[in-house]
Formats: sequence, C-alpha cells, structure tokens
Amino acid sequence: GGMLRRFKYTDDEPTWQLVPLPMDNQSSVSCGNYPEGYVSNPQDGNGSDNHKAFSVYSGQYGNNYIWAGTADGVNRGVVDSEGCIDWDHYTTVNGLSGDWIIDIVPQEIGNNVPRIWLISWNIPAPPSAHGLSYSDDNGETWNQVNQFIDENAIVYNLYFNNNDLYASTSQGLFHADSSDIYSWNKIEFPDTILETLGFDNTTYTSIKIDEHFLIGSPNGLIHVL
Repeated sequence: GGMLRRFKYTDDEPTWQLVPLPMDNQSSVSCGNYPEGYVSNPQDGNGSDNHKAFSVYSGQYGNNYIWAGTADGVNRGVVDSEGCIDWDHYTTVNGLSGDWIIDIVPQEIGNNVPRIWLISWNIPAPPSAHGLSYSDDNGETWNQVNQFIDENAIVYNLYFNNNDLYASTSQGLFHADSSDIYSWNKIEFPDTILETLGFDNTTYTSIKIDEHFLIGSPNGLIHVL
C-alpha cells in the first residue's frame, strides 16, 4: 500500500524511490508532467487507489516497457534513457474484468509482442469469483475470460508451460491449451492425495520443472511425476 518504488541496483548504496503513477481519474501521464498530491501511504484514505501497487512486470519483451498493477487497474509504462516513465492507465472502463490487479503474467505467442494476462479481481473484499483479462496488442485492447465466474472460482496464480496454461484457484487447478483459452478443464486429483492432505480443492500455485509438476495447496506441496 506504499506506492510503486524502485532502486538502481548498480549504485553503491541504492535507496528506494517513489515511482509516480497516474491518479485514479487519469488515463495517462507523461514523463515530467506527473500530478502533485501524491500520498506516500495511500492506505490512509486520502490517496489514489492507483497508487496501491500489487504487482509489477518488466521482462524480456522490450527492456523499456514496465507494467504495474494496482487497486485501480493496470499501468503500462515506457521508460526513457534517463529512467523517466510515460504511463497509460487501464481499468474496467477499458475492458478489464476487475480493477484489483494482483498479478501480471506474459505468455509468448510467437511474435514480438507477448500476450499480457492479468489476474484481475473485483473490488469487493473478501475476493469473489472473477474473470481474467488479457491483451494481445500491448494493452491497446483488452479481452476477458469469464469461465471462472461460472466456476465460482478465485484465481490466485497463472502458470504457462509451452502451450499448456494452468490456473490455480479456490476451486482447484484448471488447465487450458493455447489454441482454446476460453475452455479450462479442472484437473482431478487421486483420492490418496485428497485424503493425505485433507485437500479442499484450493490450489495457490503450480510449476513444471523437467518431468516434475509441483502444485502448492493450503496443506502442503503436491508432487506429480
């Protein structure tokens, strides 16, 4: 809840800096024209929800891009050579399925622009069933996958392994293929696993390393060969 921050790790004694983001009512903000009125602790009730940062991604797809998810949507930043950032701000008004962006996950789809997935919770707390959001054009347009609303599921984590997509949710682990991202199938676990862990179907995360598939649950780690 203390805003997006960064430090320059190549400095001898790096210090954390606040990184300005658009205010809630701004769709964009240019480098050098950041608005005044930032509250470094937006949790005090006076700050913008878009300053409550939940997730961040900056990766191999263009070193000058950065994504920041907040309590008021997602922000796409373009970083200049001096480290100053131009931001575009996207919310449910732009087609997101929810405004609390707890994770940003890129998926390689065979071109120079990755598919950007958002775990986009709805605002009411505690979290309720919600859709996923994704963009294939670097945020210019957004699409929704709403199956998890029908499944009454809260998505906690997305993991991609080649053409396999996995969603860890409050209703279990779901799988989809890249060729049909609107159809997710629930993975059924053997009774021996369910009995040993007292498993209630909740999964929090998953990852595949070589032939080992690891799944995190509330009561332990599931190892699938």
